Amino acid sequence: MNRLSHPTEHLDRVDARSLRSARASLLFAVVALFLAALLPRLFSRGMFVDGITYAAIARNLALGRGSFWKPFYTQTLYPVFVEHPPLALWLESLAFRLVGDARHIEALYSLVCGLLLCLLVVALWRALDLRDHAGSWFALLLLALVPLTSWMFANNMLENTMVLFTSAALVLFLHGQRTPSTPRALAWGFAAGLAVVAAFLSKGPVGLFPLAWPAVTFAVWPQGRRRQTVAVAAGALAALTVAVIAMASSAEASTSLLAYLRTQVAASISGRRIEAHTARYYIVLSIVSNLAIPVLTSVALKLHQRTPLRYERATAALGLLALLASLPIALSGKQSAWYAYPSYPVYAVFLAVLFGSAAARGEKWFAASRQRRQWLVYGSVVVVVVALVAGVLDRHNVRKQRAFHADFTSQPVAMPTDQLVTVCPPELMTDWSLHANFMRTFQASLTDQAGAPWYLRQVQRACQVPAGCVAVHPPQPQTYERFRCSKGR
Repeated sequence: MNRLSHPTEHLDRVDARSLRSARASLLFAVVALFLAALLPRLFSRGMFVDGITYAAIARNLALGRGSFWKPFYTQTLYPVFVEHPPLALWLESLAFRLVGDARHIEALYSLVCGLLLCLLVVALWRALDLRDHAGSWFALLLLALVPLTSWMFANNMLENTMVLFTSAALVLFLHGQRTPSTPRALAWGFAAGLAVVAAFLSKGPVGLFPLAWPAVTFAVWPQGRRRQTVAVAAGALAALTVAVIAMASSAEASTSLLAYLRTQVAASISGRRIEAHTARYYIVLSIVSNLAIPVLTSVALKLHQRTPLRYERATAALGLLALLASLPIALSGKQSAWYAYPSYPVYAVFLAVLFGSAAARGEKWFAASRQRRQWLVYGSVVVVVVALVAGVLDRHNVRKQRAFHADFTSQPVAMPTDQLVTVCPPELMTDWSLHANFMRTFQASLTDQAGAPWYLRQVQRACQVPAGCVAVHPPQPQTYERFRCSKGR
């Protein structure tokens, strides 16, 4: 047959140096794609209410309001915040301490978390030590194609921190299983166990799923790594034991965690706390919808390259772990799509192993031509620059909570810190985004009790302004009007 019938027949002859260069170029291109999806909306005004809440608590911690085990939210709403474990909030507070009290700190923290996750996916792929597969760029591409990925990091979710620890735990487990030394395997396992503890302390029980990895690999790799697998499992168990003893010995730690387990975990599983009405299978539908694009991309690449699927021990182990990481969420009556996000890097690596042969053929096409690699890098640089410029230009655009931002951030507003604001109508006390935005923007707490030094009313509601209160902002109110009251404390 002529060469036109087999346009890729020469790809098997590419040299190792060119292949490494192609993989590096493709990895850079995928990171550029990740940034292109994230940067244009990362610095805009308005964020999912949970992300604003976490940013407000982290800033409070940085300012010395609250402590690690007793984070402070507002004077009237969770003055001791035990809705989630505190580690991710505390880590984000370090960003405020390092950079200062600026508007975009939570966005920068999320960006750093996203880039660290990219590094960890690369490390996880390399720790699997697979042969005849594509480079780590393919696994990272599949994760970047998950629609939830850019949304998570644009909205400052706690899972952004948790997924770093769960991914790190898997990398540490794999390194422990590869070492021939049992003491070293124990040490790697102990480090992995500490990462799992950190994942739990970031967002709760979902972070425990890496502990299943030793059992999964023990089951699917019957002929090898058994001694190392037992060693890393023992090391992880030792780390968990030390952590449990340490936290049980601290009155503050045990009180905080028991309150969290009682008010959040137990109440959610029992159905006593359901903030959004979702069916038990909601998380399954969410996973299927988020994996649709990565799966279709992988299938399309396979069909184009006409390569077989790769069934290896890692395929079964990763697939089983991904299911164990996400499907147990269905036990809870309280479900949201982002709860399963820490499992998505595992799903991405699983798909990358399964379809790795097709991606390997694709990367050899770039390895065969230096000019192709150069144009890929040049194009990636342009994509990053355009995304960064778009993000800067978009910084004043309002994406969420438009009513608040139209009246309070689109024009300069000042308010003394640590102030109480009486709201009218009283139903505003259940407007959680209003609580979050007032604390994040003004360090102010909302109350429905009269006599606060500040008064806030909705323009279109018949709220009687208390005597002695003078309108101070905004000049042309659209939704809210703010007053300063001389009779306040």
